[in-house]
Amino acid sequence: MALRKIIVVGDKTTTSGVVLPNANSTFSVGDASHKVALIGGQASCLACKGTGIIAKAGGPRRMNFMGEVALENDIVLCKCPEPPKLVATLHQTMTYDDQAESLGSVSSAAIADQHVTAIQKIHDAGSFDEAVHVSQEGHAIDLAGLPFLIETEDGRRINGKMDANGELPRVATDEIGNYEIFWGDDALERGQ
Repeated sequence: MALRKIIVVGDKTTTSGVVLPNANSTFSVGDASHKVALIGGQASCLACKGTGIIAKAGGPRRMNFMGEVALENDIVLCKCPEPPKLVATLHQTMTYDDQAESLGSVSSAAIADQHVTAIQKIHDAGSFDEAVHVSQEGHAIDLAGLPFLIETEDGRRINGKMDANGELPRVATDEIGNYEIFWGDDALERGQ
């Protein structure tokens, strides 16, 4: 059993970066009501002075609250040659079993080689994620608060309300694929 701490907005990375807020993160933990961080969310990186996407590292099993919950030692895909890891610094009492043991056992040398190879492939191919920015010509309508629902080919559903900038959350997938976006009443009807 591999118990890993749940990462929340404001937690640090191994490069002293910070997990950034995510519009889809509506689940809070602890007395301080920290919002959980999600796979596909963003974190800053002080080493490369940029931001990167939070990606899974470790076991396959995740809690799902408006997206997969990030766990300690997940990685940030930024411009660094070796991705920084997430460190639980704010909410250290809630853990989750990622079922890493279901993957079998591998020597630490093999893990290091595979990690470098896997990360290099991700950097070479580009990560499979996309964010939509909504803009409108003509009559200005306030898009803030407009409900949306994103359905991915792998069955995930991401919903929420549009922010004032017209930006939807970044959608990350393991491979190239399509997703469909529903707006307003259509999003509300399909979300039930």
